[in-house]
Amino acid sequence: MSVAAHEVPEALKQVFAQVLRVKPEEIALSSSTKTIRNWDSLRHVELVVAIEEQFKVSFGAAEVFALNSVQGFCDILAKKDVDLFSS
Repeated sequence: MSVAAHEVPEALKQVFAQVLRVKPEEIALSSSTKTIRNWDSLRHVELVVAIEEQFKVSFGAAEVFALNSVQGFCDILAKKDVDLFSS
């Protein structure tokens, strides 16, 4: 199932909220390193690790550096055939 233009899958939203220490309702597909103050380089690494563990995937170095938004994570997880709506 693909991600709708305005919808962040709940499981992914919870990971972002927990790692970035924000309320889940603050997480949108448009959320990024530029819009979430807590999303610094250390939290980025924590976020990548948490998402890898939650969704049983791994990211290469180039992918990690390219990920800078919730939409970006959704897109790459979809490319890795992760069903974001059942995790």
